[in-house]
Amino acid sequence: MDQRILKMYSRLIEGKVLYKKEEAAIWGVSERTIQRDLEELRTFFADSTPETGVEREVLYDANMKAYRLEPPMKSALSNDEIFSITKILFDCRSMKKEELRLIFDNLVVC
Repeated sequence: MDQRILKMYSRLIEGKVLYKKEEAAIWGVSERTIQRDLEELRTFFADSTPETGVEREVLYDANMKAYRLEPPMKSALSNDEIFSITKILFDCRSMKKEELRLIFDNLVVC
């Protein structure tokens, strides 16, 4: 079960849509099982909102008859990019400590 949910999570993060019937066939389980997995993913994203500061939700798209992540994940910065931005901000000294803290917290999320 864990591998199935992780694969579904990965595909949602990549911006792909999930079709319940197709997922059930791939994993050899019932559509009801896939629905429970999707509910677990919904709960996970809802619970992670306070940590990330970004509200994401697994939604059913009636037009596509599929599930998708909204809003889609943005590509994360590399560690080198985060380090470079941090160095520039430290050297700049034009911002208050509180302002820098907010920016650093967001960079850590990346």
